[in-house]
Amino acid sequence: MQITAQLGISQGQVNYSLRCGAVSPKKRKRKSSRLKADDVDQIISYFESSPGNRCKTFLELASGPFRHLGVSEQVIQRELKKTGYQRHMARLKPPVSQKTMKIRREWAEAHLNWTHEEWTPVLWTDETWVEDGRHSRDWVTRSVCTFLNKKMVI
Repeated sequence: MQITAQLGISQGQVNYSLRCGAVSPKKRKRKSSRLKADDVDQIISYFESSPGNRCKTFLELASGPFRHLGVSEQVIQRELKKTGYQRHMARLKPPVSQKTMKIRREWAEAHLNWTHEEWTPVLWTDETWVEDGRHSRDWVTRSVCTFLNKKMVI
């Protein structure tokens, strides 16, 4: 009776806790992976073998080259995420090269002290471009640390 009064719970709750012996909730059991480590390594090797393979969706993988594994696209996605691979938008062009950086820096330093009058006749334009056809982004499967890798650029 002291426990029920002190904690503000019923006698049935006290009896249940004493019978079970455990006062904390049971930990959830995790499902074991449906893919073996060798299967995941095989999928990663497939991605890294060509740019076209990196552009395939998880559904295309599950129903195509890895159909024999008998797993869904979600299983492939989850297992690849555990190893650090996810879908990301492909970079459209690589970063500026060292040579181009040097040329731009030299130009900027040469024009650093120009006056307003010297800049007035200069016509500035932006680098707008128009692309015919499809206007969607391409996605690739890659690890986070490889976003500047030239193989990941489309």
